[in-house]
Amino acid sequence: MSKASFSRRTVEEALAADGVFHLRASGVSMQPTIPPGSLLLICPLQGIPRVGEVVLVHPHDSLWLCHRVLKLLPGGRIITKGDGNPGADAPVEQHDILGVVTGMYLPGGRYVDLQTISQRMMAGLIVPVEKHFPGALRTAVHCVRHARGVARPWYNHVRKWLP
Repeated sequence: MSKASFSRRTVEEALAADGVFHLRASGVSMQPTIPPGSLLLICPLQGIPRVGEVVLVHPHDSLWLCHRVLKLLPGGRIITKGDGNPGADAPVEQHDILGVVTGMYLPGGRYVDLQTISQRMMAGLIVPVEKHFPGALRTAVHCVRHARGVARPWYNHVRKWLP
């Protein structure tokens, strides 16, 4: 997501002192969920991340990622994936995950809570499908946002789950 000028220590200190760290999204790997320019609110991770959560990962000294947890592996390794990426990231250790993205301010200023039940339900439905059908999330969101006629009642039902 970003090659930032701040250090891992800066993030850890901010999370310990304030309980939140703000990060501006700069990449497209999490589109359509997180558009570039969104201001992300990152809170400390409590225990083991859950499948479907969006987490801040720092697996290397200069690379920062905010990607969705796709799978928990034995031995504490975790696989993440950007919603807009065709494939999963390399497995990371749990200590490489610094926090969980709990919400964001979109470029227009609207706040989106990523910890609501409906968001978790959406993640619970999409992540398993995405595992077997890469690009399913992009396709589903595109179809739902452009629904017309017969699909309209279905669109009205699921739009509350969309970011």
